[in-house]
Amino acid sequence: PLRSQDGPEIECRTLADGPIAIENEIQGAQVVPSLCRLIEQESEYTGAFVVACYSDPGVLAARDVTDKPVIGICEAGLSTALNFGDRVGVLHNGVEDIIPAMRGARALGLDSRVVGGRSIDVPMARMDEQGLVLEQMTKAAHQLEDELHASVLVFGCAAMTPFRRSLEKECGLPVIDPAQAAVGMAITAVRCFSQN
Repeated sequence: PLRSQDGPEIECRTLADGPIAIENEIQGAQVVPSLCRLIEQESEYTGAFVVACYSDPGVLAARDVTDKPVIGICEAGLSTALNFGDRVGVLHNGVEDIIPAMRGARALGLDSRVVGGRSIDVPMARMDEQGLVLEQMTKAAHQLEDELHASVLVFGCAAMTPFRRSLEKECGLPVIDPAQAAVGMAITAVRCFSQN
């Protein structure tokens, strides 16, 4: 929905090397050199970059190799969510993702607004099982609302993007897709702040 004829071109790229998915700190660290190389190579031809992994791997390092905006989806998703509600809950693939994500929220100074996370208990390898994923998301969303009084939800994984509208209908809360939020910020950066 963010593509338009008069807007900046949106190009999706996948790193040629590194892990297929990032499910832990080691895998996140493995992508940093490749990510920085790609951004450095493309910087002359690109108005802004989005790193589409919720742990925002390499975002700070990438900002050192380009003068263009580098937007991580975690930071973008959480900052967007703040416009929709006071109590932000995050949906994660696995329970092991919750503690590192809360560390990230603290690092951003948002620990008083990010009330916690819940796991959908669906690994990356099974995210294409739409019925299972939506069922588990709905259950986790209700837990965030009932137990932690979340007023807005954020997806804790870029692979969750296709489920945003369906989950909003199921749970009745605003659902922020951080990948879309980050791309929206990138478009704004290119349109409003580009020096070209």
